[in-house]
Amino acid sequence: MSRRLSVPRILWAGLASAALLLSGCAPAAAPSQPAPSAPAPTAAPAPTAAPAAPAPTAAPVVRPTATPQPTATATPVGSRVKKGGILLEALWAAPGDLDLLAATSMISLAPLALTYDGLVKEDPLKAGVIAPDLAEKWDVSGDGTKITFALRKGVTFHNGQPFTSSDAKYSVERWMKDSDQLAPTLGEVIKSVETPDANTLVLNLKFQYPDLFRSLILDWASIVPKGQPKGRDLKEVVGTGAFKFKSFESGVAYQVVKNDKYHNKDLPHLDGVTVYFLPDRNTGLAAFRAGRIDITAPVYFTVPQFKVVDSQMKGQATAYLYPNSFWWNIYLPMNKKPWTDIRVRRAVFMAIDRKQAMATVDQGLGSVDGVMPPNLGGYTSDELKKVPGWRDPKSQDIDEAKKLLAEAGFPSGFKTDIFYRTGGDYLNMATFVRDQLTKIGITATLTTRDGAAFYDYVYARSYDIHAHRHPFAPASPDTILAQYYRTGGERNFADVADSKLDALINKQMGILDPTERKKVVHQAEQYLYDNAEASIISWGAYSQGWQKWVRDFVPGQTIYDNLRLEAVWLDK
Repeated sequence: MSRRLSVPRILWAGLASAALLLSGCAPAAAPSQPAPSAPAPTAAPAPTAAPAAPAPTAAPVVRPTATPQPTATATPVGSRVKKGGILLEALWAAPGDLDLLAATSMISLAPLALTYDGLVKEDPLKAGVIAPDLAEKWDVSGDGTKITFALRKGVTFHNGQPFTSSDAKYSVERWMKDSDQLAPTLGEVIKSVETPDANTLVLNLKFQYPDLFRSLILDWASIVPKGQPKGRDLKEVVGTGAFKFKSFESGVAYQVVKNDKYHNKDLPHLDGVTVYFLPDRNTGLAAFRAGRIDITAPVYFTVPQFKVVDSQMKGQATAYLYPNSFWWNIYLPMNKKPWTDIRVRRAVFMAIDRKQAMATVDQGLGSVDGVMPPNLGGYTSDELKKVPGWRDPKSQDIDEAKKLLAEAGFPSGFKTDIFYRTGGDYLNMATFVRDQLTKIGITATLTTRDGAAFYDYVYARSYDIHAHRHPFAPASPDTILAQYYRTGGERNFADVADSKLDALINKQMGILDPTERKKVVHQAEQYLYDNAEASIISWGAYSQGWQKWVRDFVPGQTIYDNLRLEAVWLDK
């Protein structure tokens, strides 16, 4: 049930003056005082078998780079957890509907995940560690193709309905079919789902998959009640999570309150969470600096805003970077002219100065890696120096790109349009790409759409060129290869349709040995370059901020982990 919300005066009070600080002289930096460090991630190889005990297990999660872990606010030694309080979170837009399992963006995940549990999760206090959730323990068959989950007994949904294996089966099957984030991997890997009894769930796999638990710990893998309405028919979020749905008003806020019947009797610590939709990120930053927002969702701050918090709020707040957590792309639909011509695609790819893209659009907070990070089998920096598009001097690529266009029948270039998502960073990249293309005679206009119209336009492949970025989560080759390059994929925005590439993608999915898998991933990346099917521009880092009084918030290994906030408390 939803009731009308109004933004509390305490949130908006003082924002005008805070905004003036942003447009005029910034306040003096707080005394430099390092925040306590978050627990270090536990590095571990991908398991071939899940543990059979409920004790937390090292997660098969790998950081894409060796960038040092930024500081987080951990509970000081000797501190007692304080119960109560409402955490105020900033998000830039409201979800289009309440159906998390069909959602595609952080604007849905950040608020909706608060009400759910998964089968397993990333330990909220130990980054990179798998912990039981609605599954108390699990066993893996000798050949690795059968995972049997023992489910918690006595758990109820927020509407009082008992949680059973039927709900888990329904949810998994929706992940396999409806989830934009999970279906490209789980839909290919899971053969069938069984429910021997009310407290047992069995996943039968087509082959032993090394990255299964990387997907299962994402907050996208949430358990919903069997038969829950879908899309806009869903009017009230019902989960088993630490927080219960209270209200939702698009354009204002999403509210949850403490679940007094949560299966973990010690959690949550908060009385609730209110997620405010603040599309003007300068307003959101002003609210954060004024102490009227406790935490932002991942992705909220732009690069300049991150730098403001990082430099001017030391000791007052944490500015956190998720290193190499997204990559920028330029999509050229390969089933449309002129992109059907490999020479034209290659020319555009060569024209982009990737070092300049990372330095200007992301202001140095990124890297110029290729399609795949080197630690997952991607090209090393030395190898990339020989690939057209990364070579020095850049003039060599520009001259060759012009020759390719001339050979393809465009000696003077041509006109096109670049479609982008509304927002500062997206506009900056679209503008950057436009300016880069002028070097080879291509003249481009810029087009965008707001809200749901953006997604409709993108998924209909209505664009000539699409410049966009995507989160790297989970840290698996399949996040990129299976989602964005496999034939027929919903997120294959360049409409790549190549059976030889598909064979390489499918082959690496079933290889358990990390070294051997990297070899095939490397082959797939080489194939993308050789056939002008790659869309990578550069890599960047999402950021998040939280106040010093927000305790026991430990960022997940990716932006899609640890958003449920069940262990967080307010030290004020």
